Amino acid sequence: MFGPCPHCRRHVRVEERACPFCGGAVAVAPTPAATLRLTRAAIMAFTTSLGVAAVGCPRSPEPVVQPYGAPPTPTPTPTQDAGAPDADPIATPPVTPPVALYGAPPAPNQ
Repeated sequence: MFGPCPHCRRHVRVEERACPFCGGAVAVAPTPAATLRLTRAAIMAFTTSLGVAAVGCPRSPEPVVQPYGAPPTPTPTPTQDAGAPDADPIATPPVTPPVALYGAPPAPNQ
């Protein structure tokens, strides 16, 4: 390892007591202690764990979204009182998806 001579500013080995170029005394500088630094991977792991801990699990369940092509989720129909007459005596047809499911055979023609 080299360091600059305080007199001529040329690089001298740190083990030398005198500069071989100008003969000036070279002070023995203490070797700096290695500092403990985190590597880039350790910093990324730490910040990722902080992000996961901060986000956590959602407090309330979110509604489930049906995948593309799946039939829609049936919505609950309001029930009528036993004493109230039916508004529509004709039953409504079941809800069908607008397109055939992926991989399913085509619907028969009517």
